[in-house]
Amino acid sequence: MPRITLTIEDNSPVLQYSTQWEAGNSQDNAADRYSLSSFTLSNTNGSWMSFVYSGYDVHVYGAKRANHGNYRVDIDNGTTSFEGNGSIPGDGSFQVSLFSPSTPMANGLHNLTLTNQENKFLDVDFLTWQSAVGEDNEQLLMNTFDDMHSAFSYFPSSSWTTNPPNQSRYFGTTGHMTSDPNAYMEFAFQGDAITLYGPVDPSGSAYTVELDGGPAQRFTTNKASPQAQMLMYQAFNLGPGAHKLTMRYASSVVSATQGQQFLAVDYATVYTTPSIQKAADAATKVSGGAIAGLVVGNLILLLIIILGMICLYRYKKYGYVDWRSFLRPFKHKRMSEDFKQELQLPRPFNISVPPTTNVLVDNRWTSGKRRLLRMSSWRWPTSTPQQSSSWRSSRYQGSYDMPASSIPVRFAIRAPEVKYRGHIKYRIGLPRYHRYKKYPTWQS
Repeated sequence: MPRITLTIEDNSPVLQYSTQWEAGNSQDNAADRYSLSSFTLSNTNGSWMSFVYSGYDVHVYGAKRANHGNYRVDIDNGTTSFEGNGSIPGDGSFQVSLFSPSTPMANGLHNLTLTNQENKFLDVDFLTWQSAVGEDNEQLLMNTFDDMHSAFSYFPSSSWTTNPPNQSRYFGTTGHMTSDPNAYMEFAFQGDAITLYGPVDPSGSAYTVELDGGPAQRFTTNKASPQAQMLMYQAFNLGPGAHKLTMRYASSVVSATQGQQFLAVDYATVYTTPSIQKAADAATKVSGGAIAGLVVGNLILLLIIILGMICLYRYKKYGYVDWRSFLRPFKHKRMSEDFKQELQLPRPFNISVPPTTNVLVDNRWTSGKRRLLRMSSWRWPTSTPQQSSSWRSSRYQGSYDMPASSIPVRFAIRAPEVKYRGHIKYRIGLPRYHRYKKYPTWQS
């Protein structure tokens, strides 16, 4: 895997110190011998510094001077331990290693703790550590995003300004700053690792960071001396795909002299490899296919709804669904006059309902004058005209009288092959023909 070596200064927000630590005094005649002339020190027994990182080996650098004492380093709660002494005579040594692993460390999430074991001085100058991205023998891809890039989003936009203090020290001489307690920033990216940078300052604020909706981690940019381009957040082994980092302002007024605390953003660096980028592209394609499937599914559902409405329309109008002419539900082919004569249908067509026949009056389809008598049983009396066994020549001829108490109604007669429904319907070969929107006049 391609390895990345990163360096963080002693006043980086990602380093957590107990309350007994303080910034090194610039009046120290050896201050300029530290990296960036900055260091953090403590002379209290039991004071500690903690650093959580993902990667391999980690190295701690500081000074060894005559007034320094014993200290201890623990990795992963004592899995690896080291005891050292920071005292040497003379003018001392600076930017020297206080801790380096004796054996290579496995790649993973680690927690380093540096503890002062005497009431003598112990200082921290900077740390370095290695992390890995992607697979072996791959090219490391590093993409730096300035705060003005469209991948950054600031909310609310009116609460952010692009004129932070010491702007000339920022990457690209641009930065975003806010003092609004409700302000937050989002950064969308694709990659396996990210580092976010910004300034620290005596008026710097606390802030929280959430990655991909995970738990919030709290940090602070409130440091004794101003420094730009400090590491504010780092995360590795994120895996391929889209990620979102959210940083929120989390402070208020410090004092009347310092005024409102501010939070500023400088730039971010995203690390990836060709294999991770390829996997991310494949995931994007799958998501596109899923979206296409959803669209097609919705279209099919819409088509089913439309067909269902057509069925409902036909059922309400005719009392049945004619599947053979389903695609022509609103227009029927009219019968020719010759064909009507061939059917030998008398008009008016008077029908008599025998007492032995079950009759159902159904008002669901229509109401008022437009009622329907549906014969649900076909026990015809002997006076019923004979019908042939062949459906092709099926005929109903003759005149049938309705009872005197009857009123003009629509009717339905169901036989094995011939159906009379609403308007008279004949089935003589294919296709079916529909006719008679004006119904026969029945007389008692």
